[in-house]
Amino acid sequence: MIANEKLYVNRKEGFAGYGLKKDENVEYVSDCSDIDDVIVFRADGVFKVAKAAGKDFFGKDIIHIAVFRKNDENTLYNMAYHDGASGRAFVKRFNVIGITRDKEYNLTTGTHGSKVLWLSVNPNGETETVSVYLKFRPKVKKSVLEFDFSTISSTNRNSKGIILSRHPVQKILLKEQKINPLARINIWYEDSVNRLNSEKRGLFLGTFTQDDRILTITKSGCYKLYTTSLISHFDDDMLIIEKLNSEKVFTVVYYEGELKNYYVKKFTIEITDKKISFIGEHPESRLIALSVIPKSISGSRVSEHKQENTSQSDNRFD
Repeated sequence: MIANEKLYVNRKEGFAGYGLKKDENVEYVSDCSDIDDVIVFRADGVFKVAKAAGKDFFGKDIIHIAVFRKNDENTLYNMAYHDGASGRAFVKRFNVIGITRDKEYNLTTGTHGSKVLWLSVNPNGETETVSVYLKFRPKVKKSVLEFDFSTISSTNRNSKGIILSRHPVQKILLKEQKINPLARINIWYEDSVNRLNSEKRGLFLGTFTQDDRILTITKSGCYKLYTTSLISHFDDDMLIIEKLNSEKVFTVVYYEGELKNYYVKKFTIEITDKKISFIGEHPESRLIALSVIPKSISGSRVSEHKQENTSQSDNRFD
């Protein structure tokens, strides 16, 4: 099947398709085929699967849209929603199989005022821990709760779920993304949307386990490590994005702003959650050239990036 079209969505107005006219409200989703199916979830808890078209109306306030893979039992959806009748919040995990095209399915209780508070899409059964912020109530002693989706089992999508909170929820934020420890996930990076995916779009980064990390190096002379969370956001000035290999040695030529000299050094990547600068913090410091040489893997390619000509006769390296 050839992905010969590009799928777009206007989330606010509720339209999606490969024939949408591009404006500030239209967002690129992914490449698709004109015979693919598309799955759409709305903020009111309703989802629908329909054949990809030039332009189709799915209902306003779309919160998730993707090309739909029929009989996909691996993808699990983690969801929290507000029940309009009781005021309580419920959570559940489910997959989407056995659907009828163009039929709307409600994932909440369907009562007036029900709405989705959280929805994550996990192609390999990943889970996450979230922080649940409750609306202010004088008698509520604890205003922030934590919930780990890995503590509940996958159920039928029609299930009501279990109670997350008996009090109204203000918002839910991600605290920690978790990878299925038994899973090995193939990850791609799509530069047109600056996102990771598991659907073979863009640059193939490799096969990852729970402990693997993604390395990014930027033009500003910094590196940062990421998990394989598909909701990760990356810097716009990336030079390198790849699966971390702690054996690699990086050689860098840079201009040090405070000392006003050119320097060369070698370094390896430190395992840390912080963003690390390898050229110093002075605002006039800048990266000149970067070479990547695997230390213990013979036959690997060597890549080099140069930002400017350094052939000046008065350049000095320490």
